[in-house]
Amino acid sequence: SQPLLGIQDLVAPFWKFLSSEFRCTYEWIDSDMAPTEIRIASSAKNSMAGKTVRTFEFTMVVNEKGIRKLTVDSKNLKLEATCKG
Repeated sequence: SQPLLGIQDLVAPFWKFLSSEFRCTYEWIDSDMAPTEIRIASSAKNSMAGKTVRTFEFTMVVNEKGIRKLTVDSKNLKLEATCKG
């Protein structure tokens, strides 16, 4: 939120109380030499004063035509989108 970002800007030289972390890994690939499908897993975490306030887990499957499937999972949200074709 904007008020928290303003406070962070003021105290940043002394203490960073807002932080975010992002991780991304190639979870699966069908062929190292000529891949036709790749599954990428990632996560994002927001913290305030060292306490986790929000987390998201993402999975994306990509094939030779582009994004085939995307899933998003968090405390209050579960989303799965599949592309046909």
